[in-house]
Amino acid sequence: MIARCIAIQTDGLEENSNVIEIASCDLDLKSLTPEDPIHTLVKPKGKLDTYCTNLTEADLSAAPSLDEALSKFSGAEIYAAHNFLYVRHYLKEFGTDWINTEYCGRKILGTKTTHDWRSVARELKLEGASDEGNYFDTQRLASFTASYLRTIVLNNAYPLKRLIEMSITNEEFPTSSVEPESDDNF
Repeated sequence: MIARCIAIQTDGLEENSNVIEIASCDLDLKSLTPEDPIHTLVKPKGKLDTYCTNLTEADLSAAPSLDEALSKFSGAEIYAAHNFLYVRHYLKEFGTDWINTEYCGRKILGTKTTHDWRSVARELKLEGASDEGNYFDTQRLASFTASYLRTIVLNNAYPLKRLIEMSITNEEFPTSSVEPESDDNF
């Protein structure tokens, strides 16, 4: 079973901001091995706001549309995102089986910080801890999310279904379709 750890970059902080970059790193949930990184730029639907990016309209002019880009990331049994509550409305087409590493990590590992993924990476000595490069390095965030999910799974006595259920913090994605594992003693 694969968990596809997804990160997106938008050109702003509002919900209607343009998605301009998507990356993922798969985590094989049997071997707990990160694999198959995918990265793509995305052509904005509207005018590019450079508030959160160094990318230009010229950089994105040949990029696929959001729908075309999202199609590259379909096909996983489970999805994970660190800033899930921020990205969920962009990724609804991937269903309801999501693990919010930000929330599960805080609950299971007791991490002190949650939203700032670089602080979590430094705290747990995970991939992505370096402050080098652009703060919005989408591929590094996807790789960090896979490493963090691996750490959560290694330190977790709960089945995946429970991780998915504990990740839902509102009615946006209210149910899971993953079959329960044998031990559900949360």
